[in-house]
Amino acid sequence: MSTPGDDAFPIEIIGLGRSEITIHWDDGAETRYDARKLRLACRCAQCVEEWSGKRLIDSSKVPWPLHCAHIEMVGNYGIRFTWSDGHDLGIYRLRELRTSGST
Repeated sequence: MSTPGDDAFPIEIIGLGRSEITIHWDDGAETRYDARKLRLACRCAQCVEEWSGKRLIDSSKVPWPLHCAHIEMVGNYGIRFTWSDGHDLGIYRLRELRTSGST
């Protein structure tokens, strides 16, 4: 069963050089994300152990403040952010972003 926003697509992403990222969705919704929290939520192989799901990222090594240095759409399903600490491996799925941000 689908829920509202399941098929929503970003029409505008604001956040380059900022510590907050705002996504405007094609269904009229707007969600905001703290850049550092989003960086710490990365689920790439460098941040999460593949077999156990154990978090590998050490939050004390992620600088504060942190900002978004580059934003790239990945197909029609995700967004890749390059963070000011140089990390750029994670792909954030649109469906998860749509339901996890603050409105």
